[in-house]
Amino acid sequence: MAVPVFASDPPVTVGHAPDLSGARIQDLPFCERPREKLAQLGPAALNNAELMALFISTGTRGHSAIDIGRDLLAKFGSMGALGGLPVAELAKEHGLGLAKASKLAAAFELGARVAREQVRDNPLDSPERIHEFFAPQLRHLTQEQVVVAVVDTRLRHVGTTVVSVGTVSESTAHPREILRPVI
Repeated sequence: MAVPVFASDPPVTVGHAPDLSGARIQDLPFCERPREKLAQLGPAALNNAELMALFISTGTRGHSAIDIGRDLLAKFGSMGALGGLPVAELAKEHGLGLAKASKLAAAFELGARVAREQVRDNPLDSPERIHEFFAPQLRHLTQEQVVVAVVDTRLRHVGTTVVSVGTVSESTAHPREILRPVI
């Protein structure tokens, strides 16, 4: 049984939704609107395009915010690939601009920070743990970087410093640049 968020709201039901691409969000059935769906069923009930629509906020003529999110996912292939795009590149996409691209970039960064917080108290004592910690933030970089991870005596992460940004295939750094953050 679905419980309404407000007394006047109809309950949300879970099921396969019809294809409503091109429809304005305000024209969607109440139970298919991303904000209301999230409020009643939680964020896990929304697909990636619907989650992105909450940050995109408004669409363009003939394309809802959900459609724009769906188009971005189709073009770039995944949320991870979108999260790795610079704001300037995102802003060039149809239906976005600097403000909406900035909102999306901020949302992706929040997600990456949450992922880092979840492993922060675990010691970085194995290659697997180091990969688990740094992969979300380094996976989609377009240029190689030399990164120094500072740990305490219990091998817990204290901080990270980028000491060099290189090209697509290499990056160099002098040993003093690598040691500077830890001294």
